[in-house]
Amino acid sequence: MQLKEIIKEFEDLVPKQIEWEKDNCGLQIGNPENEIKKILLCLDVNKTIVQEAKETKSDLIFSHHPFIFHPIKSINLQTKQGQIIQELISYNINLYSAHTNFDKYKEGINYTIGEILKLKNIKPLIVDDEYFYKIVTFAPENSIEKLINALSIVGAGKFGNYSDCSFQSKGEGTFKGNEHSNPYIGEKEKLTKVSETKIEMIFPKWKQRDIINALKQNHPYEEPAFDIIPLKNKIPEYGYGIVGELEIEVKASEFLTNLKKILSIPILKVAGNIEKRIKKIAFLGGSGSSYIDYAITKNADIFITAELSYHNYFDYEDRIIIVDAGHFETEILGLNALYKVLNRILKDKVEIIKTKYITNPIIYF
Repeated sequence: MQLKEIIKEFEDLVPKQIEWEKDNCGLQIGNPENEIKKILLCLDVNKTIVQEAKETKSDLIFSHHPFIFHPIKSINLQTKQGQIIQELISYNINLYSAHTNFDKYKEGINYTIGEILKLKNIKPLIVDDEYFYKIVTFAPENSIEKLINALSIVGAGKFGNYSDCSFQSKGEGTFKGNEHSNPYIGEKEKLTKVSETKIEMIFPKWKQRDIINALKQNHPYEEPAFDIIPLKNKIPEYGYGIVGELEIEVKASEFLTNLKKILSIPILKVAGNIEKRIKKIAFLGGSGSSYIDYAITKNADIFITAELSYHNYFDYEDRIIIVDAGHFETEILGLNALYKVLNRILKDKVEIIKTKYITNPIIYF
């Protein structure tokens, strides 16, 4: 497959547009026209990963953390970043990253951990962005089916597990074309009354260009009328973190002992009463200190994340058990989710492998 085809398949499922506004997901280095036969999955990109890609004849490195996060002002070949860029280009290895957009995806990193912990009723910890727009247009009865189908194909009318959703209401439209017009119904320079159907369909805001193009290409009128309306609705399948429940209550200390085994970490940093019994679990892989209050709002007994500050432990120890389980450790198992998603959408057209190296720069001494 060409790289651009892989990107399209992936971003149709995990849109780049849902990334955190300061993130840099997507193609980092490469040519969209390149043919891809093998993909190497990793959390971070360093020289070891680039060498592994070369040795395994991987054409594409697919990382979680963006290799290029801050804007580059120069490519200095004496720096690690410059040398990696040089090697990737020299070896003709492409690099793509799915970071906060994959964090938000309903089958992404956080849901993987939730499944491993055998949580029930898993939901996003927070859905914090508003993405829905609505298109409203008017068309004669004989064109409704074609128009709704065309809009559905490019992403309108999809909500959760449902697609091709629309609302239709009948009415009367009027128009009068000038001498340069070419009306589909009626005659130029004459007022025309037409029985029309009003069509309303929701869509994600990043689909707006495709939606408008599909409307214009499939609407019978020379000048179709339409409205684009921003909504306050949130798309429930995209959100940060998860919250779910254990089958039965367990003592927090027992849960934490099991968590260490699952995450392969020798030590956890914890504040709160670890002798209490817990059932409701909140989890957010990576840096999640700013989401502690959301876990409390969802009545979670414990919140697992990484990169908590010293003062977080003071501020929350009496309100919720908080756990710093390490940035690498809370995200690395997410490669299993990435592997599963890519295999499903690429349908064995490309070989996919996971790195055999640990890229965590932190050692526990």
